Amino acid sequence: TWLNFKPSIGFPEDNWQGIYFIDENIGWLIGESGRIFVTRDGGASWNYNGIPEIVTTLRSIIMIDQYTGYIVGEGGTLLEYKP
Repeated sequence: TWLNFKPSIGFPEDNWQGIYFIDENIGWLIGESGRIFVTRDGGASWNYNGIPEIVTTLRSIIMIDQYTGYIVGEGGTLLEYKP
């Protein structure tokens, strides 16, 4: 069954572009204005995980594991995640 998912992160107006979970708890959500959020509790809470100078729309995300991931966005934006 599909349900309407509205993450409670303070930016309800965003046009979300991608979501990726590596397990039942850890996931990332990306969207307009370079917004990146991470959850470590299955989506119950979300924390900003973006880069302030990136303001373009992010389009797609893939995570290899919790330590390595890639995001592509408009204007040739390519981000690599390494904590």
